[in-house]
Amino acid sequence: MDKSLATELVDALAKCQRVLDGAEVVARKVGDPTERDRIRTAIMKASGVLYTEVMLGIISEHPDLDPHRPSGGS
Repeated sequence: MDKSLATELVDALAKCQRVLDGAEVVARKVGDPTERDRIRTAIMKASGVLYTEVMLGIISEHPDLDPHRPSGGS
């Protein structure tokens, strides 16, 4: 994938992840434990699929785009 497009996609995925993280926090407030667990599980599965099916492919081709990659240092 072209580096410019990969960068754009990584940025979009980061925004998506922040929204999913926020939704998971809200879902913790669901009173019924069964419903709460079902919703949180679905949100976490969606997050995992985006990471494993999209982000890892981009990172393997462009390691410098890994948002979890430690920045410079010794």
